[in-house]
Amino acid sequence: MSEIQANKLSPASGTALQVGDSGDTITIPSGATITNNGTQTGFGGTNTSLFKAYYTGNGSISANTNTKIVFNNEYFDSNNVYDTSTGKFTAPESATYFFLAQFYVGTALSRLQVRLFKNGSILEIIGFSGDNAGAVTGSTILSLAQNDYIEIYARSVDGNSIYGNTSSGELTRFEGYKLITWVH
Repeated sequence: MSEIQANKLSPASGTALQVGDSGDTITIPSGATITNNGTQTGFGGTNTSLFKAYYTGNGSISANTNTKIVFNNEYFDSNNVYDTSTGKFTAPESATYFFLAQFYVGTALSRLQVRLFKNGSILEIIGFSGDNAGAVTGSTILSLAQNDYIEIYARSVDGNSIYGNTSSGELTRFEGYKLITWVH
């Protein structure tokens, strides 16, 4: 092994400098600092599968029944991953995602739950309230395969109305995004 010591490396021609070849491992030792004063590409990743949908109008939750909530409008949807007609988020790629869902109901319900379904079956209860709750919020982190889909359901011991967003706030919403990195 040989060592080159220099204060600056410049390309011999053109404006690109390559360090190593395909398959090589380039090691930055512990304690070293990399400073970027220019444009970086190919590092980190992007979380462009990003959406925020909300429910408008009023609907109902049947007692002791899983009631699907179709969040029928969007604030944004960077990759067209949420379908406002079916209420499904579909993973565009295998990755880890963060989800949050919130419901607001007309009068207090007993044991109001936010239920997350994956590919048509219940996966987990991500939000739960005790008796006399008027709202519930839940969130989770999931590793999904490409084309897995997520839907949100409400369930309560009582039947009641669910309320959509108003000019005074975000009452019922569903949002999510791809995490750039995740270490298990």
